[in-house]
Amino acid sequence: MILLAFIAVTIIFNVALYRANNESVPNKVSSHLESYTVGNKAIQNNIDQVDSQDYIDSLTKEITETHQQDILEKLKQELKTKYEKKYTSELKASIEKEYEPKFKNELRNSINELYSKKYFDEQVRSYQLIENLKTDYIEQHKDVLKDFSIISSFKEVINEIPALDSNFDLQSKIDTKLDEFVNKKKYFSYIIEDLLLANGPKSDKLSDEERGEDLIGRFYRDVVPPYSEEKLRSHIHLKEDKFNDLKSKHENLLRLLKELPPPPSHVAHGNGIMISGGGIYFPGALVTIGQIREMGSKLPIEVIINTQEEYDKDICENLLPNQFNAHCIIIENEIGSDLLKKLNLKKFQMKVLGFLVSRFDNVIALDADSLPLKNVDTLFELDPFLNTKFVLWPDIWHKQVAPQYYEIANIKLGHPIHRDGIANDASYIDYLKQDHYKKVSLHDLEGAPPSMSVESGQLVFSRHFHWRSLILTLYYNIYGPSHYYRLLHLGVPGEGDRETFVPALHALNEPYHVVNHDSWLAGYRRDDGFFKETTIVQADPQQNLKFFNDWKDWLKSKKLDTRLWPFQANAYTQKLLDDFKKEKQIIKSDGKDSAGLITYQMPDVFFLHVHGAKVNPVLDSAQDGYEGVFKHRSLGLPDAYKDSFSKTDWELKFHTISKWIACHGIRSQSFWDNVAKMPQLQVCDKVSKFVDFLKKDSKDLKAGNLKYLVFPDTKK
Repeated sequence: MILLAFIAVTIIFNVALYRANNESVPNKVSSHLESYTVGNKAIQNNIDQVDSQDYIDSLTKEITETHQQDILEKLKQELKTKYEKKYTSELKASIEKEYEPKFKNELRNSINELYSKKYFDEQVRSYQLIENLKTDYIEQHKDVLKDFSIISSFKEVINEIPALDSNFDLQSKIDTKLDEFVNKKKYFSYIIEDLLLANGPKSDKLSDEERGEDLIGRFYRDVVPPYSEEKLRSHIHLKEDKFNDLKSKHENLLRLLKELPPPPSHVAHGNGIMISGGGIYFPGALVTIGQIREMGSKLPIEVIINTQEEYDKDICENLLPNQFNAHCIIIENEIGSDLLKKLNLKKFQMKVLGFLVSRFDNVIALDADSLPLKNVDTLFELDPFLNTKFVLWPDIWHKQVAPQYYEIANIKLGHPIHRDGIANDASYIDYLKQDHYKKVSLHDLEGAPPSMSVESGQLVFSRHFHWRSLILTLYYNIYGPSHYYRLLHLGVPGEGDRETFVPALHALNEPYHVVNHDSWLAGYRRDDGFFKETTIVQADPQQNLKFFNDWKDWLKSKKLDTRLWPFQANAYTQKLLDDFKKEKQIIKSDGKDSAGLITYQMPDVFFLHVHGAKVNPVLDSAQDGYEGVFKHRSLGLPDAYKDSFSKTDWELKFHTISKWIACHGIRSQSFWDNVAKMPQLQVCDKVSKFVDFLKKDSKDLKAGNLKYLVFPDTKK
């Protein structure tokens, strides 16, 4: 430190001396003596200043503060060099002593997990693990599996023999035995609780604000401004957190469904017909069953009943099996009463649940008011079913599904490929130039299902082939009232299960066939001239397929767009259809002199979905039923639809069957006392009088002569 001070003093002294010498130089020439005297004084003053204790202390302090950090760093480096190895060795020993066992254990677990997963993945990919597990299980349960295999094989054999397949006592005994090995109730519980309820939305139901305003329904026949993405999106307002909740749960459910195998053979096997009934709806279901048999069907029939409370012993155990080759299935018994209460489903929601508990694989599912005009057994032999295993019939509306649903379901929409949003005589090129978001129908876009809506009064499907989409359909119905019905309907009339089937099929990329014929309404004119619709008319799917092939070939020959729908409500389309029919006429000759033209045969009617009023003797008899059903014909005058329904008086036939059901079919006193709450004779009398009323102006009295059902006397 003293050395530094000395050096500093020396430097300052020399500087001061230099400055003093410079300052002593006069501007003018002066004597040497004067210069010497002045210079010596300046030097002495600087020496005195530098030599002072205050100056030395100040300089020392300044130097110390300036170089303190350097000195400290040098000291730290010396200490580090001296002690680093010693302290590092001591710290390492301390840490090893305290943490070594814990670190070793964590490392061991990590390695185990890593290589176990790697080994498991390799085993799964090679199926070795599965095969080993299977081999072990078979070895441990070989006796049980042998019994199960024998019974399952026997069941498959009897399914191929109609006489045995329709023996419900035998089927029931076999199913009971199979349930000892594979419990159906547990299987259904897994599907409903572990798949559907576990992946249900956690968010509250849609609020009124989120639901938005109802979108007015538009008839599919009508040419109207298209329901664009902008228009549909503006009628529902999902909050972001609710949208994300719906999307994440839907994605997880789809992932699980894609891994789900088809149902076991004893859960889905054979062909059959399924009808919802029970309670007050028993008579209507029985009328439909009677019509099915009158048309020649031989397939076994299931009547799906919701609860044990709706069960009627005499109807289910006597009338149905002995008269109609049918039996009852109670949903509550199949899935358990606790689970049914937990679901808390209503009306049409229950119908979809019934699709899961049916015992058939290939199913013709009918509402109790959907009456076939042909033998339904043939539906399983037609191309629409054979090609897709799922056939649906149209409703009268344009589809109104919110774009937000397609985002939830990860269904990607692209550019326009259809033309349902414009008139047949409009330019498709101009349509493509429109703003796709604002001016093009959402369901004209690639990736979207057809714009034609569907109804669920009649469905034909394979449960084995479409098991996953049926489960997803049930999911949409379980959470329909709270979330999905609004997303899939946006206020169009008929909100419910009908628009849940196609979205489920579409989301899982499963094939399906929509009978794209015109779905039209039949009915009658009231005294005030108002047309009252009562019935949705549905076409033969095979004949409809042929018609559209002919129609497209004809359009192609005229160099017209083959996507033109032939039933659009405008003059241009009507003329096209008339020209098509005229050119398709066939010249008929009997080989003699007579010759003529055969008009092109449009598709036959296959179903009449008679919903207002339903042909149900009990409901129709209560206070004269729906709008006084016993005071007029619901299908108009006798020949009003002769060109569509043939010349058969179907209304007379339906109500003659209804008379048989009311007067002779239902013998259960419990039903009449506790369900109908009317005397059987009273109902029988009302229905009989209406049949007589229909006969007065009928042009087809033979329609009242039943073939399958026989009255006990000749007075009908």
